[in-house]
Amino acid sequence: MQAPGHALIERGRRLFQAIVPFLGLLLFGAALFVLQRELAGISWREVGAAAALTPGLSLLLAGLFTTLSFAVLTGYDKLALEYAGESPSRIRRILASFLGFSFSNALGMPLVTGAPIRYRLYSAWGLSADQVLRVVAFGTFTFWLGLLGVAGALFLLLPGSVPSWGEMPVPAGSVRPVGGLFLVLVLVYLGWIWRERGRKVLQMAGIDFPIPSPSLALRQLGLAGVDWVVAGLVLFVLLPQGHGVSFPVFLTAFTAAHLAGQISRVPGGLGVMEAVLVLVLAPLLPATVGGEVLLASLLLWRAIYYLGPLVLGILLLGAWEIRTRRQEMRRTVDAMGRGARLASPLLLAGGTFLAGVLLLAYGAVPTAPRHLAWVEGFLPITAFEVSHFLASLVGAGLLVLAWGLMQRLDTAYHLTLVLLVVGILLSLVRGFELLPAVTLTLLLVALIPARKEFFREASLRVEPLSSGWIALIAGGVMAAVWVVTVAQGGAAVLTERWWSFTLTGDAPRSLRALTGASALLLLFGASRLLRPSVPEELVRPTGAPPPEVEKAARESERASALLALTGDKNFLLSRSRRSFVMYGVEGRSWVSLGDPVGRPEDDEERAELIWRFRKLAFRQGGWPVFYQIRPRHLGLYLDAGLSLLKLGEEARIALPGLTLEGGRWKEFRQTLNRAEREGVTFRYLESDEVEPFLPALREISDEWMGARKAREKGFSVGSFDPSYLRRTPVGVALRGDRVEGFVNVLAPDRRDELSADLMRYRSDAMKGVMEFLFVQLLLRGRDQGYQHFSLGMAPLSGLDTRPLAPLWNRLGTAVFRHGEHFYNFQGLRSYKEKFGPEWEPRYLACPGGLALPRILANVGALISGGLGGLVRR
Repeated sequence: MQAPGHALIERGRRLFQAIVPFLGLLLFGAALFVLQRELAGISWREVGAAAALTPGLSLLLAGLFTTLSFAVLTGYDKLALEYAGESPSRIRRILASFLGFSFSNALGMPLVTGAPIRYRLYSAWGLSADQVLRVVAFGTFTFWLGLLGVAGALFLLLPGSVPSWGEMPVPAGSVRPVGGLFLVLVLVYLGWIWRERGRKVLQMAGIDFPIPSPSLALRQLGLAGVDWVVAGLVLFVLLPQGHGVSFPVFLTAFTAAHLAGQISRVPGGLGVMEAVLVLVLAPLLPATVGGEVLLASLLLWRAIYYLGPLVLGILLLGAWEIRTRRQEMRRTVDAMGRGARLASPLLLAGGTFLAGVLLLAYGAVPTAPRHLAWVEGFLPITAFEVSHFLASLVGAGLLVLAWGLMQRLDTAYHLTLVLLVVGILLSLVRGFELLPAVTLTLLLVALIPARKEFFREASLRVEPLSSGWIALIAGGVMAAVWVVTVAQGGAAVLTERWWSFTLTGDAPRSLRALTGASALLLLFGASRLLRPSVPEELVRPTGAPPPEVEKAARESERASALLALTGDKNFLLSRSRRSFVMYGVEGRSWVSLGDPVGRPEDDEERAELIWRFRKLAFRQGGWPVFYQIRPRHLGLYLDAGLSLLKLGEEARIALPGLTLEGGRWKEFRQTLNRAEREGVTFRYLESDEVEPFLPALREISDEWMGARKAREKGFSVGSFDPSYLRRTPVGVALRGDRVEGFVNVLAPDRRDELSADLMRYRSDAMKGVMEFLFVQLLLRGRDQGYQHFSLGMAPLSGLDTRPLAPLWNRLGTAVFRHGEHFYNFQGLRSYKEKFGPEWEPRYLACPGGLALPRILANVGALISGGLGGLVRR
């Protein structure tokens, strides 16, 4: 039972996590208020007219600088790939860079949007998960290095040239210390690189990160600086003619706006960056330049630098998907490629959300006169009004369905396809509006080939909706309200008679659309509040696993799947009952042992179980944790929003063609010869032959545990339990009729992998009796047609304890090193090396950040049989 103080802290933590997204929403609302105040009295038609009067040369230069900016951004990937030690072709590098930045620029959150698409592409082209992580980390760090460097220099040197930072309540001189701090951070990084120039590797989260050379670090800073200058030129050339603002002063405001956008966590900094730019630049413009011209410049900048590349990125992504599908018909994509394809739902969900916002925005702005003229001669007023209203409902629906796509729901996929088609038709009927029609068409083209990625058969009303998505949807509606008030001439529009139906009645039409969209979202929210609770089908440990679990474990390709027979695990079964997650709960950590268990071909069931287990843990206020997962399925966990921590490597011996010839096996040949001289023989007991031997095995186990003053472990290893041993074969070393040592064998019916679990022997047994048993199992597995023998992995070996490792990593490692001491995990790798195995990495997937130390401690306690197992033998 939790202590009152701990329960209070826990409630506070949950409340804080729920509130954080709404803080970003509050900043977004404040930015819209500032824009509304600064742009009061400006009509949307004036803005449109100002945009139409923008010189063609300015638009051409903005397009050229946008192209140049994305060309410079490819340098981020070039340096990052050089840092990671890889060199894919130039075309591939340019494609990955453009797609990554086109989405991350428009949607914000580069680690959330840019990282998955790079993982998707680079891993399909042969890079390992560690290498892709290095590329993403290096590129993200370069972005911040450039922003801090350029902003720091400008804040330090030029604050006085911006009179009181426009109308912002920030004295010009007060930004100097901020600029100085930014430059100090940059200089500290460069100084650290210089000091560590002789050192090769920095290990973080179990992954080796090469330390950049001083020349690479300087190229980082130089490239990022050029990037910010070129990106600023895109907006600078769009400013109204005769603005009189020097480029250094403008670039100061530009970098400040991006900093504010990053801090707000609003996707793409939408509204927040515009508010800062208006506050700083508006007072610097001549009186002859109206606010509508500045707003037109900002909208053109968003369209050219953000929306244009995003639309092209969606089109390229759709083309790549179609090409990938065709290739899949001719060949089998490698395992990492299959995992990499799973990143696209995140990008498609983001595109769907933006499409919803676009439809809501078009429902809020006045209809262009040329569109009204087209409608007047083609449609009755009733059809036009209905199409306008329904298009806004489609936009609201897309906001909700974007969240469903994030959850991989097949219902959301099909409904999104329907609403996109309806939205395209309504955009054309509403006045032949090409921008939303083309945008929705491109999204539809990208979405159709991704059908297999949306496999979850769950209801939209049942899946939990996070506070972050609620804030996003609220922000979309808030933006639509703002557009209505700005486009229709101020807040007084909200008092218009919304039931007035005329072809030129833009304000009532916008109010009806906004009311309908808001009502639809409220109805959806109410239906979720009134939804019935649907409990997960869980199986609690009762000693014997359910028949479906045992059957699935025996049909698995993983030997460790048979640890489901130990009797100490809970089970979450798939709806077909052919697959399952075996897990334990310790503290707030819900820990799955390995990937979901099932047949290799059941990838969709495996992915569905990951999402269901994640939902189950979060609903209970816990952390979903997957322990000792394999590289093949890493994309599934990244897609589910989990972080990866490399635990170590599992030793696997290839059995086909195995012989004991050669110097490497000399010691083992000597062990076999010794056994022959001493009369020690090997016997393989099938599970139905184990019962008569159980008393002798118990005697050996008790002696073995007593000699080491140890206690039984669990979860990732078995304990001495007769009911468990009766379900597995056992290999025994016999001297006459006396059992000297034993090992129980994990041997699935699918003859892919063989392994051993409990390994115990008498104190007076033959020297090398464990090696004798292992060699006999290797030879028998080879003869029975097994492909690999797994020697297992020391739990949580390979974590970093160096001074430069993250604090949470070092704290968690200290806990596990203490636990491993009592279980002798640290000596396992050197022992396994004697067999000359292949090493395959194993990972931990879990929420990252400050939760990690407690997660590691919980997993350690689960393996060690409770916290007591960590502090005593």
